[in-house]
Amino acid sequence: RWWFYLLSVLLGAGIVAVLFMVRIQFIKRRAELRNKVTASQLTALKSQMNPHFLFNTLNSLQDLILKHDIKNSNYYLNKFSLLMREILDMSGKDEVVLSREIKLLETYLELEKLRFGDEFEFVINIDNEIDLDHLQLPPMIIQPFIENALKHGLLHKKGDKRLKISFTLDDNCLMCEITDNGVGRKRSEEIKARNIRTHQSFATDATDKRMDLLNSYNDKKYSFKIIDLYEEEKSVGTKVLISIPI
Repeated sequence: RWWFYLLSVLLGAGIVAVLFMVRIQFIKRRAELRNKVTASQLTALKSQMNPHFLFNTLNSLQDLILKHDIKNSNYYLNKFSLLMREILDMSGKDEVVLSREIKLLETYLELEKLRFGDEFEFVINIDNEIDLDHLQLPPMIIQPFIENALKHGLLHKKGDKRLKISFTLDDNCLMCEITDNGVGRKRSEEIKARNIRTHQSFATDATDKRMDLLNSYNDKKYSFKIIDLYEEEKSVGTKVLISIPI
């Protein structure tokens, strides 16, 4: 009968539709779970990174207090409290505007200047085409690279220590270039090799993991490249190029 064939077709189509819906729901639940896991890993990673770089700042402030420099102690303690509030607030966010990220970097570098003294100078250049109050990026994604430049490059250098940070736009990406005139990666590894306690840089390891998580969490492509700078076969510093999709 025609109604039997029609009922059979409708029944078969219904079964196929149900199977498809079940499969789609399964894939959706698995994707949501994966995103939650990745998001939790990102949050945990940020919480690990924050106290890591604050440790050096606390040491610098301690040295200042022990020298009984009350005026500068109060000034930098205020800077430190501002930095703490910013970090605590930013660590719970997936993205922040670039102007806020740069403000945090400036405060951080001013505090690090305590440790390096007047020999240390830094400059932050921003392309005029960049809208600082609208362009967003993951919080504290740049700071670990600056920390590495200070800890492994400039800390071991004698004389003037210079750090330059530049922001430009290129093909729907925010490009951040960090250049230091430190001792270079090769010399830094030699110095670390002479120390009894050697370990892989936490900032580098954490940043590698975070970049991988960001790339799996989003369809965007985050990347960075480290370039050794030479003049007449002599190391004159390091350059880091960070590509952040926007």
